[in-house]
Amino acid sequence: VAYVFWREVPRTNVPAGVSYFIVKQLYFYCSAYQLRYGYPLFRRHDPFKGSPRAPVSLFYTIYYSVPFLWELRVLLDWTFTKTTLRFKYWVKLEDVQNATYMRQVDEAALLEPGTPIPTKAKAMQGGLIYVVLVFLLFFPLLMYSTFNPALVANYMTNVEVTASFGALSTWYDAGMLSSTPLPSHYYGFFEHTNPRIAQEVEGTGKTMQLLSMPHCSAESWDVSPSAREALHDAFNASYYNASTLYIRLTLRFTRKYFTQNSERTEEIRVEVPVPWYDSLALERFVDGTDQHVTV
Repeated sequence: VAYVFWREVPRTNVPAGVSYFIVKQLYFYCSAYQLRYGYPLFRRHDPFKGSPRAPVSLFYTIYYSVPFLWELRVLLDWTFTKTTLRFKYWVKLEDVQNATYMRQVDEAALLEPGTPIPTKAKAMQGGLIYVVLVFLLFFPLLMYSTFNPALVANYMTNVEVTASFGALSTWYDAGMLSSTPLPSHYYGFFEHTNPRIAQEVEGTGKTMQLLSMPHCSAESWDVSPSAREALHDAFNASYYNASTLYIRLTLRFTRKYFTQNSERTEEIRVEVPVPWYDSLALERFVDGTDQHVTV
């Protein structure tokens, strides 16, 4: 075939035809050699066991330590290898080869027979493995025990409350006076007044906190004439059900987190509609007609 192709190549392209003919002759020579003597047999069992010294031994140790990786390789070898051994005996043979190689690694690591194990090797292997085992044994216990600071109730360290009539004027701004854990007799009080809170807290390990807030604002209510007029119109519209006026409560809670050793402030905003029958009393209070108001 190569000769015919070479004959068909135009005479003007003789180098290309000669090159192709030489390549085909090499191809035929290699094919004939393989047919006569057969393909070479590579009896290298495991590429990871090429040398008992580092870094080959280190790679083999990592490979052997990965769960089920060695077993998967042994299973695939047995599946695709022509053998008379059953799988359990094949595994035993592989285990013997592994033990033999690990012994070669140990012999290569020693300088001479009778040499004691170096302190560095003991610290890296024995000490490190001991620390890891202790960590695996006791970390789950500490994680879910009372020694874990994350399970301690993170009580609020500061609370700030701000109340305003919508976005018109702020009439209450104060901080927390004191904070104490909720006494036990308060749970009986919640059973009669708010059973839902009692059910969520009692028997669940949850804690509650009793906050004491001042009855008056920390700052005087200084409202401008234009804001007073806007409030008058808002109260009047709420009284005649023309619109709804809301009291906006802004609560800022500051908690201390033991896991991060820091404080974090969270803010909650609640809007409560003012009933129409209270709008008239608030309007008279803003106008100065009444000195006190109860809503």
